[in-house]
Amino acid sequence: MEITEANFDVAWDKLMRRYDNKRIRLTNTPEHLIQLPMVKTRSAQELSDLIDHSEEAFRSLKELQCPVEHYDAWIVHCIVRKLDANSRESWEISREDAADLPTYSDLINFLERRIHSLEQARPSNGNRDAHASRSRNGGPLSCRCRRTALKQETRLFATCANLRIGSISASSSWPCLNLSVWNFAERRSCA
Repeated sequence: MEITEANFDVAWDKLMRRYDNKRIRLTNTPEHLIQLPMVKTRSAQELSDLIDHSEEAFRSLKELQCPVEHYDAWIVHCIVRKLDANSRESWEISREDAADLPTYSDLINFLERRIHSLEQARPSNGNRDAHASRSRNGGPLSCRCRRTALKQETRLFATCANLRIGSISASSSWPCLNLSVWNFAERRSCA
């Protein structure tokens, strides 16, 4: 087909017939919700990515004229199962007193508040660099301040400014324990 103004409508119709297949889009969109990316760590960026992918699928369902307001429980379930353990626990706590089922909008509002909190709680680079250093083998961060440490036989559990938990050998420098960033289960496992 020759590229001319007169052929634009013909080309557009041909493209629409070939690529605008509602049945295929309707099959693929729920699959996108089921295969949302897993949030592995308590991270504002990963939560933002999860919201972006969720919103894209939600909009696609609306464009296909699906009654998404009736799918809230299923959509919320698909998203919540992809949250990291800490965010999932916070979501459940936020819903403790709610008598009604959570809506998609409730979940998105919660996630947006959580992202803002995580972004505000992130330590500044200057503070992080003065406090922590990476071990020679690239392992967990260790602390130069040696203020607090927890030793369990031959393992030391460490977390520092990047909120990464790991273990280092007893011969390495003592780790800094910033217990305020650990969830209850993590703190309890070290006691």
